[in-house]
Amino acid sequence: MQEKIETVGLKNTLHGVIYQLKLLMLFAHRAFRGNYEFYLCTEVKAAEKFDDLVLKYKLHQESEFSYRFLQAKHKQSSEKTITRNYLCNGTDDDFSVIKYFISYRQIKKNLIFNDGKHREFTICTNIGLDADIESNCIEDKSEDCFLGSSGKRYKIIPESDLAQSLKQKLLNTSDIELLARALFNKIRSSAKMTLKDKLFKEYHVALVKERVIDTKTKKFHEDFISELSLSNEAQRLKSKLSTLGLSKEEFSSILNLSSTFGKPGSSEIKKPTLPTDIISEEEVNEFLNLLVLAVNQPNEVQLTKIISTELGEDFNLKSIEVIYGMLEKAFIDWLKKKDGNPVTNITASEFMSWMKTEINTLQLDSTVYKHKLKELGINFKKSKKLEKHYKDPETLNYLIDGPMELGAIRFINTMEAIGYDKEDSYAILTVGDALAYKEKVSSCLGKKDFPIAIVCDDSRKTRKFIAELKKLGDTRNLVLISSNEIGRHYSMICETSKLFSELTEESKKNY
Repeated sequence: MQEKIETVGLKNTLHGVIYQLKLLMLFAHRAFRGNYEFYLCTEVKAAEKFDDLVLKYKLHQESEFSYRFLQAKHKQSSEKTITRNYLCNGTDDDFSVIKYFISYRQIKKNLIFNDGKHREFTICTNIGLDADIESNCIEDKSEDCFLGSSGKRYKIIPESDLAQSLKQKLLNTSDIELLARALFNKIRSSAKMTLKDKLFKEYHVALVKERVIDTKTKKFHEDFISELSLSNEAQRLKSKLSTLGLSKEEFSSILNLSSTFGKPGSSEIKKPTLPTDIISEEEVNEFLNLLVLAVNQPNEVQLTKIISTELGEDFNLKSIEVIYGMLEKAFIDWLKKKDGNPVTNITASEFMSWMKTEINTLQLDSTVYKHKLKELGINFKKSKKLEKHYKDPETLNYLIDGPMELGAIRFINTMEAIGYDKEDSYAILTVGDALAYKEKVSSCLGKKDFPIAIVCDDSRKTRKFIAELKKLGDTRNLVLISSNEIGRHYSMICETSKLFSELTEESKKNY
């Protein structure tokens, strides 16, 4: 094999799957943060071409649910733009409005979506609109609680020439129109009519029952050709085929039918009769009003940063990689499941609680201790001595002439004042907890940017901890807060009796 060969593999499709995954994570997290009651699903068969993300949601005080249907289209090159051809093409293009309108009509008819208002149908992508399309659209500046404000939202202007062009095409997408085109294309290409085709699967029995196709002769039925006693729908179908240009010879040709075509027991019969639907201009206008082109949205890399930042805010953490990884793994596991159970506000709440318990026990106990001290309502100005020490840290014995709590609080106040303002920026523990988690304390020693303070409030346990400490290597990020000198080989800072006098007047009252 040559050293370098051109490959395609998953990279042409994997980026789209990752994009969908990140959008699902974003919507779930923001729905949870926004205190919504929600049900989030993906790959919903009934949602047709809007199956990437289906969100049913409401605020707890609201009586009615809303539905949002979203299809994600990620492009590796952000230089691409959505053109008129993309929007107005047939049903094969990623951005075909025709394709999404057909899905919209199916969604409206489906009973599983009738328990809420259809609020929005979103085509979401990381690329933008070209100048022509943008001039035919108006920017929708309404707040998007789920996608946010990183990209732009556009709606097609109803009076624009783009809208008028689309309306003409959409009015001709009724099932009878689509069925006529499907028959026409199969006859022209001599391709087999199988039940793998959605339209044939739905209407193959009706085509035989209403004497359009004769499965015995494998031709159009003689009554259909001669228009003898046909139903109104069969007559419409014959007219549509003629309009499309099917010739007399083609009407009499042999049809390439699958062995199961027309047999009721061969598949689920969804439509016992030929389609009777007629599309109104009102229905088209309704769809265009609900359709949002969410463009220039963050790509999959940017979505990772956005979600990570918001998780960091939730947990008040600086290093969020582990938490983000836990969330991403949970969503990947969810996507693998075949049961179709949605992510809900309840499962999201349970997961967030679980994540909190999974954070490093050392960090959790440190956080609990910090909060316990902060609840005392005592605050100091930052210690200039401690601040100077952290410009070139080494193992420090921080001597306190007074209660240990005051030294611990002064340490916390100083750390947060000089930039260590996240829960995982530093740790502070009692010497008893430090002994209980000595392996985890040991694993954090030597990390210059992660100060660890040990409050030596028990002399016996302090002696034991110091004995353990001598076995370890680099302890430059360690601070031992005590009322007595622990060892001459440690750098030492003393806070004298002035410590109490540096409390705020309010803090003196509280203490």
